Amino acid sequence: MRTERLDKLLKFYETSPADAFIQFALAKEYEQLDKVEKTFEFYHKLVGENEKYVGTYYHFGKFQEAQNDISKAIEVYDKGIEVAKEVGDNHALAELMEARNSLG
Repeated sequence: MRTERLDKLLKFYETSPADAFIQFALAKEYEQLDKVEKTFEFYHKLVGENEKYVGTYYHFGKFQEAQNDISKAIEVYDKGIEVAKEVGDNHALAELMEARNSLG
């Protein structure tokens, strides 16, 4: 089932490689499959090409935490907080601040 879902997402990606939702879905799918390098690739692509896709930052930060890279997680959360403020997404801002504060 996982491979089938990944195949479908990759087909969508072929036709719309700049689509933030597809990039996000691929990052999450690769994360579920424990494909660390591909997960990083798509999270980095998201923050590079779709900086204002604020939902990325919470999930990317949590992924960094899972990789035991706390300093990178903090960087991701801080950037996400900045973007959430900029776009006026108070819900994302609260989640990001809570995640950031939990790391000290």
